[in-house]
Amino acid sequence: MTTRLIRDADEAELELDVVRSFIIRPSYTTPRHTVEQGAKVLDHVHAEPLVVDIGFRITSNPLPDQAGEEGWDRVAYASDFLRETPFLDPPTLRIESDDPKIDELENMVIQSAPERSDMASGRSVDLTMTQARFGSVRQVATPDLSVTSRGKKKDGSNGTDDANDEDISWFRRLMNTAGITKGSGF
Repeated sequence: MTTRLIRDADEAELELDVVRSFIIRPSYTTPRHTVEQGAKVLDHVHAEPLVVDIGFRITSNPLPDQAGEEGWDRVAYASDFLRETPFLDPPTLRIESDDPKIDELENMVIQSAPERSDMASGRSVDLTMTQARFGSVRQVATPDLSVTSRGKKKDGSNGTDDANDEDISWFRRLMNTAGITKGSGF
């Protein structure tokens, strides 16, 4: 079984020598107060992001069919690959495998990647990744600010003009007629 991690930012890839464990943890939540009582209804179950745990080894002597770096340069490349990925734009990678259970997983973000060194054989890594979700952005029309609250068009070139009798209340009009303005102490 060949399993590869491929970064989306630069298409760099890391082929894993030995995959010790591969666990996909789907997660679902239900609201505390569902509309119906009894069994959990499907439309009340919300899928959470997928979590993947991969335990693998990177060795200084890769299998013969693997191309790329050799020796300890390969181990250093694997460490750099895992350390740099969260700082790239986008910080996502995909997992490709010959195993039909895995096939391909996209938009994976590294949560943790603790490494253990073995002087004789390379490094063991326990990688935890979460699948990122991306939402679409819709543009919403902004309100026309050159229209008064009464629906009339303002005269100013930038959408504003001085208040006239149509824009103010009858009480403020009465105060203006009497000569009582905001600055007069009333």
